Amino acid sequence: MRTLRSHRGLYGVLDVGSSKITCLVVNATNPRLPKILGMGHRASKGLRGGEIVDMDAAQDAILAAITDAEDAAGLTIEDVFLTYAGGKPRSQLIDLEIEVGGHAVIAPHINALLNYAAQELPFEQESVRPMQRIHTLPVDYRVDRNHGIRDPRGMTAFHLGSRLLAVSLSRSSLDHLVDAVDKCHLTIRGVMIGGLASHHAVVTEEEMQLGACLVEIGASVSTLVVFNGGGPVHVETMPVGSDHLTRDLAAALNCNTAAAERIKTLYGSALSNPSDSDREIRLPREAMDGGLVGSDRITRSLVVGVLQPRLDEMFGLIRQRMEHPNLRKFAGRRVIFTGGGANLTGLRDYATLALDRQIRIGRPREMAGLPASHIGFELSAALGLAHFAAAPGQTAANGSVGSAHLQRKSILQSIPLVGGLFNKRAA
Repeated sequence: MRTLRSHRGLYGVLDVGSSKITCLVVNATNPRLPKILGMGHRASKGLRGGEIVDMDAAQDAILAAITDAEDAAGLTIEDVFLTYAGGKPRSQLIDLEIEVGGHAVIAPHINALLNYAAQELPFEQESVRPMQRIHTLPVDYRVDRNHGIRDPRGMTAFHLGSRLLAVSLSRSSLDHLVDAVDKCHLTIRGVMIGGLASHHAVVTEEEMQLGACLVEIGASVSTLVVFNGGGPVHVETMPVGSDHLTRDLAAALNCNTAAAERIKTLYGSALSNPSDSDREIRLPREAMDGGLVGSDRITRSLVVGVLQPRLDEMFGLIRQRMEHPNLRKFAGRRVIFTGGGANLTGLRDYATLALDRQIRIGRPREMAGLPASHIGFELSAALGLAHFAAAPGQTAANGSVGSAHLQRKSILQSIPLVGGLFNKRAA
């Protein structure tokens, strides 16, 4: 099985998004104090809806972001970890159990659970869209009837069980991403879905234990990750994002998307204010033609009025998924928003009203070498993966328990479960 392994020394972290590509050069020689040596940004090209649609354009954009980061760091990298929100991943929460026979639990018992869970499980529509099993994430362990155990080693047990999140990704989508990066003459050490990468920099251990949802709002794709019992139990990507707001604004003002993005960033808001109708906005030159009757000014209330219907649609979908009967019992009352779309003014208050939950806007955890002023919500995935790759103890040893009897039970099968991934690609 290919797994993501903690990589010591120098490596790159590449966040391949629909609107931007970010590369970080990280020095993790000292895993207790990893440091970012350089960062590069480039606008995404050749990607649509999180998927690569033009291989040459995507490769050029990826290579340019990597080159910028290497120039900033003053050195070159050979290894890279990827974070990616495309591929329409699917996940399945499974429950495994083995017989221990009253002995102390040791590493081979845990390895037996992980190795068995790593076997390919069929997903619906597998023949239509071939999937590739990427990784299996343990949520917690069970010793006999004692649930919620984080590390069962050394405990005496007759039966050892575990909840695990098995994840798969569209094989063709993953191949396209890997091929584009391979052509940049880099060795891929791991791939992780954006929402799962972000949680390593945004979500606290207590939130994961008690039950919480992370919503990473990307440009074209948003990721919902549900945590319970200390780990992710559901991951789902949704075809909505902040670019939908930009396109709505561009259509309403008859301007290009660059001008609409600027207006959204400077004057957009999720909630209206009584003073918005009195606040005038001078439009960029690109927005002065079209259906504005020749005026070069609009009010902020017009901008908010354009954004709110799309926000209602997006948050209606998010709430519908979180309140699904099979997810409600895991989701808890806390929702953390991150990603580039979390920059929208008033998002926290709007989400509180729309979702009827406790809302937190999650700014990613800092890493040495990157000033706090440079750390925005859009860096959550890249920084989360950088923290994960640098941390010790992320690998699971391979092993087996001989002829131990294994019993598998699949749950959460009545809804489509999709999710994040970890992967190690051989050089």
